Amino acid sequence: MNRVRQRVAVRLLSSATHHPSSPASGSGSGSGLGCRYGSAAAVGGAANMQMERAQSLLEQSVAFQLSLSSEPKPRAGKRVRVAVGVSGGVDSSVSAFLLKSMGYDVTGVFMRNWDATDERGESVCSYTRDRADAKAVCAQLGIPFEEVDFVKDYWNLVFEEFITDLENGLTPNPDILCNSQIKFKRFADYCISKFGVDFVSTGHYAQLRPSAWGAREVLLYRAADMNKDQSYFLCDVDQRALQKTLFPVGCFSSKQHVKDLAQMLHFPFVAEKKESMGICFVGKRPFSEFIRPYLRTTVPGNVVDIDSNKILESHENASAFTLGQRAGVGGAKDRVFVVKKQDATGTIFVGVGRNHPALFTNSLVAARFHWISSLRPEREVAEYQVRYRQPPGTCSIVLHDPNSQAPTVTAMFDKPQRAATRGQWLALYSPDGVCYGGGKITAVGPSLHDLGQSSPADYFL
Repeated sequence: MNRVRQRVAVRLLSSATHHPSSPASGSGSGSGLGCRYGSAAAVGGAANMQMERAQSLLEQSVAFQLSLSSEPKPRAGKRVRVAVGVSGGVDSSVSAFLLKSMGYDVTGVFMRNWDATDERGESVCSYTRDRADAKAVCAQLGIPFEEVDFVKDYWNLVFEEFITDLENGLTPNPDILCNSQIKFKRFADYCISKFGVDFVSTGHYAQLRPSAWGAREVLLYRAADMNKDQSYFLCDVDQRALQKTLFPVGCFSSKQHVKDLAQMLHFPFVAEKKESMGICFVGKRPFSEFIRPYLRTTVPGNVVDIDSNKILESHENASAFTLGQRAGVGGAKDRVFVVKKQDATGTIFVGVGRNHPALFTNSLVAARFHWISSLRPEREVAEYQVRYRQPPGTCSIVLHDPNSQAPTVTAMFDKPQRAATRGQWLALYSPDGVCYGGGKITAVGPSLHDLGQSSPADYFL
């Protein structure tokens, strides 16, 4: 079977399909999919090993996840069908290649979630470029390219809650809600219904594996590349959806190997693309400028030094301030950071230094905690994350209504946690990287400043 996969991969790498080197720019010349690679070794060293490992794990995942389905299995000789959410980025492009190299029947589906023009008619997202790149990748791979519009669903199910949370003084994370409500619910259901696929795949850096305890369910693991791990953003996705999901690049030990493979596939227009950072719909504008027209209410107030209680200046909108971020305060002699928000009065407290004791807490509360599987923390101890790319910490937990399907969880950290913020999410993990699930943070314990304590000397952000 490995040799069959290698032959398919080499055939894809060797095909000479013409493509523009930069679809969005309209450049006319290109070198095609390959330089006539003569052997599988031409895929190249480490990238080749990563590709083979990904193919092997995909084969195992597909076999196990098909066994979980109550629907009829693909008949002998009939190919597994997969819809890939192609975004025009390197990760989804390589995912589509890997699935095609397995001999699967692959369809690329480009999803639009946001109206790409702002109120001035200017483009704020890279929608046009991303769509062109995604379409070019599908053409090179010889797979169908489809489009679907979820702008209205995104507005109703993600953006409205995002605005409401901001108005209530929270710092929301729209990516987690987008994954649980759009990508792995409405988008996945649409692809399964419309195209009759067995699986939906994305370029997320995460891994799915069978339960080691014999349960008929999948477990969500951290990605092999911890620096790119995106399991935190998937902590609210339900089990039913994950059983129909594939993450082909989650087992790659380095994103560089993914980029190397994209270069060998002659996808420079995605391999060399800068990674998108932040919230797409904000664009290049300051967040405060973007959000102002959407807020139904704003809370003005004062910016106050938390140590001296001195008013430094006034502001127009408390929602524009995020705990832990540097505050540009006129007249401040030192670099000051937002350390506390008083929602009722709109008062924003700032303190000198990014590790001010008012930023640290020993505990928080997360409501409506979502369990991904039947696996639970042993002895009420777990690893945790409260933000993307945060090094795992350890906490003890208390379930206030353990028999509930969505309990309230109190987490007490082994070490004080910086800038834990209401509206963000607490994700819990096992020591070997299984994501138990997550819940939205609704309350944060007293700060070290409130307790009269200093910041931890060994804290590094």
